[in-house]
Amino acid sequence: LKTLLPFNRKFEEAQALFFSGKADQSIALLREIIQERPDFDNPYLFLVTIYEKLHRRADSLAVLKSGTESNPRNYKMAIEYGIALSDQGRNDEALAVLNRAAGVLDWDPELWNYVGVVHWNKGELEQALTAYERALSLDPKYAVVLTNLGTVQVSLARKNKDRAALNKAMDYFKRSIESDPRYASAYNGLGAVYRLAGDLDGAIFCWRKAVEYEPGHRFALY
Repeated sequence: LKTLLPFNRKFEEAQALFFSGKADQSIALLREIIQERPDFDNPYLFLVTIYEKLHRRADSLAVLKSGTESNPRNYKMAIEYGIALSDQGRNDEALAVLNRAAGVLDWDPELWNYVGVVHWNKGELEQALTAYERALSLDPKYAVVLTNLGTVQVSLARKNKDRAALNKAMDYFKRSIESDPRYASAYNGLGAVYRLAGDLDGAIFCWRKAVEYEPGHRFALY
């Protein structure tokens, strides 16, 4: 504790600099702390937050890469890096990072949700389904995962012309809404199921609900 205290004080100073509008000075101090103490994760994560706010995505990604290399057992940093890689469309790299994170801690439903998202981005529906089901087994009321499972089932229903998959999708979306009654994406997905089933009134009702809870929801508006 005594060893880390001076670095923590510097970190608090860097935060104060940023919140007082001195972003450049904050960045410089955070980089100084990282150089002096590369195993202290807070400066990396706060620096990433600053770069994200400044729309400096390349710098943010570089900090996360450096942080995970210096702290290979740091779960939070690995998750953040995996998500950032996925957002950049670098899905194979994201999957490798998230799998390493699973080697550190494999009981976090959020991790398996992100693994599912990466597989979804790669068009690997069955692998996405497996990852989402793992997440759901860890948190049966995780609304985001329930909606993601519904979305995969809709894709499988379209791909295989499978009515059973469509029924599963409907069940997942309804369970998601039960868990979070204001979750627009779940209403949007349920609207798509009703549309595919030929129930236009049901579809319109759900899409109106999605727009009510998220006025800028592009898919529901479309």
